[in-house]
Amino acid sequence: MGYQKGDGRIVLGGQVFGLRLTMGALAEISQKLTILGPADLADCLRNMSQEHCQILLSSLTRAYGQAAPRELGEADMAAALPEIAAYLRRRFVTPPPNWPFEAWLKIAVMQLGLSPRDFWSLSLSDWFLLTRPARNIGLSRKALLKMEQDNEHK
Repeated sequence: MGYQKGDGRIVLGGQVFGLRLTMGALAEISQKLTILGPADLADCLRNMSQEHCQILLSSLTRAYGQAAPRELGEADMAAALPEIAAYLRRRFVTPPPNWPFEAWLKIAVMQLGLSPRDFWSLSLSDWFLLTRPARNIGLSRKALLKMEQDNEHK
């Protein structure tokens, strides 16, 4: 897979790995590490074991389309953890207290017309972009009436 907005990179043992937080990767991390929301994830990152770091790295690299390194040593984990934590922090600007996967999936399928498969492979950055309210770029009624009145007096 190629680079997408929101992707990250990490170098371990001289090899570059791509990181992508998709809905599927987030659900996998949530299930495997019993993480219900961003606060749980922050706690997990503060007390990370090698096994949990491996799970995080595997989920994020698999979503990118790569295999993670098979075994992380202590030095690799020490290098990876701050990078993974920084990458995940950037993904959550104003996170909800819990991840509402069911509600998000309903919005994706019923309102946006995405297939469930497309939803689960969607990056979190793209999801927030699709669901964030759009800026109003048209004229308001008041501005339109004022423009009409200004043009009538000319």
